[in-house]
Amino acid sequence: MEYIDSIEKMRIRADSPDGKSLVSQMKETVAEWMGRFSDDPTIESGWGHVYFCSRCGTFLTFDLKSPYVHVCGCCGKTMTGPEYDASWVYLYRYDALMSAIQAAALYRLEGKKEYLDYFQKVVGFYAENWYRFCEHGRNTWPSGNGKITPQALNEAIFLVRIAGGLELLKGDLEAGFFENVCNWMLIPCAYFLDAQKRWIHNIPCWLNASVGAVGLLTGNADLIDRAFDRKYGFADQVRGGGVTESFFWYEGSIHYNFFTLEAFMNTLLFARVYGKEVPQDVEETVFQMLLAPCKYAFSNGQLPNPNDGWPNLGLKTYSFVYEMGAKIFAGREDGWKIAAAAKEIREAPYHRVPVPLSYPVYAGDVSLEWLLFTQEAVQKGGTIEKLPYFKRSYLFEASNFATLKSSSVEIFHKFGHCTKSHAHPDKMTIEVRALGERISHDLSNCGYAAKLCPEFHRTSVSHNTVVMDGQNHPTTNPGKVLSYQDNAIRTLAPSAYDEVDFSRSIQLRDNGFRDSFEVIASGSQPHTYDWLFHVDGCIVTKPNTVLSELGFYDNGYQYISQIEKVCQSGIITLEWEFHGGIKGVQKIETDGMELFICQSPDNPPSQDGKGRTTLLLRSRAENPIFVQSWEFYK
Repeated sequence: MEYIDSIEKMRIRADSPDGKSLVSQMKETVAEWMGRFSDDPTIESGWGHVYFCSRCGTFLTFDLKSPYVHVCGCCGKTMTGPEYDASWVYLYRYDALMSAIQAAALYRLEGKKEYLDYFQKVVGFYAENWYRFCEHGRNTWPSGNGKITPQALNEAIFLVRIAGGLELLKGDLEAGFFENVCNWMLIPCAYFLDAQKRWIHNIPCWLNASVGAVGLLTGNADLIDRAFDRKYGFADQVRGGGVTESFFWYEGSIHYNFFTLEAFMNTLLFARVYGKEVPQDVEETVFQMLLAPCKYAFSNGQLPNPNDGWPNLGLKTYSFVYEMGAKIFAGREDGWKIAAAAKEIREAPYHRVPVPLSYPVYAGDVSLEWLLFTQEAVQKGGTIEKLPYFKRSYLFEASNFATLKSSSVEIFHKFGHCTKSHAHPDKMTIEVRALGERISHDLSNCGYAAKLCPEFHRTSVSHNTVVMDGQNHPTTNPGKVLSYQDNAIRTLAPSAYDEVDFSRSIQLRDNGFRDSFEVIASGSQPHTYDWLFHVDGCIVTKPNTVLSELGFYDNGYQYISQIEKVCQSGIITLEWEFHGGIKGVQKIETDGMELFICQSPDNPPSQDGKGRTTLLLRSRAENPIFVQSWEFYK
């Protein structure tokens, strides 16, 4: 397999309206960097997760001309200090390299030597000075350390990007340049990274991608063996517990599932180009991992968002992964499915939301990978129809997920965990969409170093679940499915707290659903149970309320504001308005309980400061059952 199937086809794509927009943006980026690139190997970089607003959690505006003053584009807060400056350095280096990769693609398109020269200038600088960069990082496992970048993960991504650029320009580079880059940086850095592989995790998958790419580029059999066949290598990550039987990455995060898939795509792409054989079962698992997100996505292609990640993700956020997958699996009889998925995802009618760190190159809905790799979906013996996966209900029992979908309502349910890694304390949470619009969503989180992440985003109260005595869920055990149909599910979370189990039953109805959350306590101690449901709409008519307090002031409760206690009891009916003209009628059973209507932060926050409406239903009964029902209409 050639890295680029056809330069002529690449040029045809570049001449399309989407291609012209992408190429124009790439040229602007490269032109800006050509006159500005300058780096110093004595300056250490810092963790990218620091570069978030300390007030609202928004990713700071990266300004190429402002290395010491960092501004939040949402609330306007200015951040200064060495930790932000060091994070800026990391972002600078990543963007500089990505500008060089874009220059490489432009050179392949147009043959202008200035693009080739710029690629060689940037990559040559980092290669020539790699030994001068000091090893540094967070000194934590599994993140590891880097030299150019702040941790092993970032260094691996850096290497993978360089390897792709070298492969793209192979044969056109100046005499000796390729050999110098390999000997000065790629090979020693590959060994530096390989020594930091210690377990089954998303980070070693990137270490393998970098080590494998370098090994294949340079013909280094030892590096190839380390990346593909040894303990914690590619095959071991896939077979050794990294991928569940539901074909989902075990850490349970939508983003880290795709982040790992991106590493796998780079690993397999270089394997294809250089004829490295990969075990059939490993390839098959990765192929199914590409199809699985089309099943747990909502029908419009937007994604649920449990555990760590970034907010408001959709399949379109990761369409570049499908462009790579379509090329890698083009030789399979059913490889057309990935190409069809790539096209359907790319053309879906919703706004693509980018990720703030380690981002690919996009202009609108098309990526650099689309320009380089996209494939036509050609099914043997017939025409391509849209994939059916988006519209159906699915149970991903091994990943503790389920989706329920009808023509009007879609619910994603998470009923347990597979690991502590990247987990949120959100047992039994749900996300809801109705008539194509969002009713209740998971915030995921902002950057890990921003205080909103541990203080609110990674708390139980920020999710649609039940909290006991104001404390976060203490365990990350798997849940159990008691029954499942296309329109109903009942699940159990054993030992959600000490001597307390949770059970949740969800039933889709015509134009709505019924939701029953049961607390099953076996101990004799009294407890306070708070059921939470965060709503993305506006209450039309609010019932009579009085200002109140919740009595808990940490574990996320400190971010719940405008607390009003509803004065009535019994079945309380709330009418809601949502985006797109959707209306909802919610009925909440409150006998023997207290209902509070509150506000809590959104992620990312809106510039007008409005958050989500949070409903909190409190019970001090021994085994309370919290029941709500909804109907939706236009």
